[in-house]
Amino acid sequence: MPKPTRKGFPKGAARILGVLLVTGSVLVAWIRVRSERTFTAPASGLSAVTDPAVIARGRYLVHGPAHCADCHAPLAQKEMVDGGREADLSGGYALNTFLGEMRAPNITPDSLTGIGAVDDAALVRFFRHGIDRRGRVGLPIMMAPDLADADLVAILSYLRSTPPVRHAVPPSGYNILGRITKAFFLEPFAPDPSRPPTPPPGPTAAYGGYLAEVVANCASCHTARNMKTGEYTGPRFAGGLEFRKSDDPDQVLVSPNLTPDSATGVMAQWSLETFVARMHQGRIAPWSPMPWGPFGKMSKDDLTAVYLYLHDLDPVNRENHPPTKENR
Repeated sequence: MPKPTRKGFPKGAARILGVLLVTGSVLVAWIRVRSERTFTAPASGLSAVTDPAVIARGRYLVHGPAHCADCHAPLAQKEMVDGGREADLSGGYALNTFLGEMRAPNITPDSLTGIGAVDDAALVRFFRHGIDRRGRVGLPIMMAPDLADADLVAILSYLRSTPPVRHAVPPSGYNILGRITKAFFLEPFAPDPSRPPTPPPGPTAAYGGYLAEVVANCASCHTARNMKTGEYTGPRFAGGLEFRKSDDPDQVLVSPNLTPDSATGVMAQWSLETFVARMHQGRIAPWSPMPWGPFGKMSKDDLTAVYLYLHDLDPVNRENHPPTKENR
């Protein structure tokens, strides 16, 4: 009689499976190690001060054009921010992305849950290079490498002056794709050496460029981009970025074209008075991602500067409509 055979994987298949399991384990370990890399950056020498005028400037930036409170205010105070009122900056806002859940930290000077135990050098390094207090780099969600030294000092000084709030925010959580991105694709950023010196504040197009490009970072939403890589895919300020309502993806908002194109640009249709009035009016679309509350606190001179800068842009003919089901 023929000898009975054992059912199961052939020896060759089992060997291949074993190799794959070992390789997979090594790869996962490598990704984990690489995603926890640490970086260094040049020291800036900047630090917070106690000058009331500097602190007042920082307060204006944080709750106005830099719109820090739009993310760093706790969820319970979001309506305050939308209404143009000042909230504390104890964090908690979570942004769900395909790389994981990104959470805005507590940036009040609380020593246990905020930035009270983080020195100024580490905070400047984060602003300038995206390197956190542990030396690790994260997603470039908040980028301010070209912020003027005086404005960075003003923001630091204001943050140090606020009341500490004890509010522990869980760290951002990266999924496997996020860890791969951190491990192999994310690097620290740096100030642009070709950027001209920051012009003095005033109602000029030059200063409006600094506000729109650096402080408010308008182009990040008003430019079409690949949301999986963050790469810009359209002309700057020509709009086209899609925002879907979290609980109803069929509802879509598309950022408008801010260039002065006579046919498709919003700015070409608006006078300075109309622009200033609209910015001070606040939110109309209930779930618009625009930080209307903070921007509504901007001074008329600063809004005039932004208006003049946008009108100085090259016009781009680009009509931005919400996508249909057929072309999503």
